[in-house]
Amino acid sequence: MNASRKKLAVVDENDTCLVYDIDTKELLFQEPNANSVAWNTQCEDMLCFSGGGDLNIKASTFPVHRQKLQGFVVSYNGSKAFCLHVFISAVEVPQVLLARPIRPGKPGPWLVL
Repeated sequence: MNASRKKLAVVDENDTCLVYDIDTKELLFQEPNANSVAWNTQCEDMLCFSGGGDLNIKASTFPVHRQKLQGFVVSYNGSKAFCLHVFISAVEVPQVLLARPIRPGKPGPWLVL
């Protein structure tokens, strides 16, 4: 679950990463070739998942960013993903800048995450 407990990310038996809205049970996102998934502890709209020799970063509705990495992601905090492959290592991942209106549908300031 993400920090606000509004979204759930799972990896199913077909190695697909699935993200659901808890309240509506709507499938928000799916991506194949996943073996593990972790939400970012500092930004509730970011998650990373690993599988197929890649570490994948998903931020909100932006496209997935991929970088080569063997192993299982076990935690994701800020710009660091922690992965297990023989031992635990911290991997620097690009910070993604997200901006959205503080009050959607109304003019005014933007919140930068």
